[in-house]
Amino acid sequence: AVVAWSPSTHHPDLIALGTMSGNLDASFSSSAELEIFPLRLAHKDTGLKRAGSAPSTQHFQKLAWGIKGIESNELPYGLIAGGMENGNLFMWNPDAIINDRADSALLTTMERHTGCVRGLEFNPSQTNILASAADDGDVFIWDLNSVREPSAYTVFSSKRASPEPLTVVAWNRSKAAPHVFACGGQSGKVVIWDLKQRKLVKELANPALPTARVSS
Repeated sequence: AVVAWSPSTHHPDLIALGTMSGNLDASFSSSAELEIFPLRLAHKDTGLKRAGSAPSTQHFQKLAWGIKGIESNELPYGLIAGGMENGNLFMWNPDAIINDRADSALLTTMERHTGCVRGLEFNPSQTNILASAADDGDVFIWDLNSVREPSAYTVFSSKRASPEPLTVVAWNRSKAAPHVFACGGQSGKVVIWDLKQRKLVKELANPALPTARVSS
């Protein structure tokens, strides 16, 4: 499964799990779902009771949990983004999952990538901004001010003769440069991109080491 922790200071022990392709449950079912568990880390009770779940028509490759909507209480538990195996992004309302409204938990489906989405991260400063990277070699920046009608634009593409699959995308967490992100792929190359300048500012390369994670 892919996982994401709740970013909420009021619910820090919540964890979301998304079913990856190839997973079989005890009944040998390969269906997919998004589950939320309260871990209660401060308690000695080791029992794990699911807070809620919602079925998914696609398997997950990446999860990101953002704080959009928490402050206004529009989305009390924030927003969960799922990077799916077919290139789609699914946006979920965890409040609906936790409160037995699974049929309305999926808010919207975003269709821009043509390859499996493996990199996904909310901007830490602008809570409505989400970056996604995929096997098609593209990075999209999504504006989620309107969750049901998001907009997107391509800021980076590795496509030359053939695309380099991208495995990770990460925002710079400095308050001075929240508009800078890094993305990396299977070749081991990491690209640093500045959205304000709309240009690549640095390239790091290690062909012997595919990029699995980037952090600031």
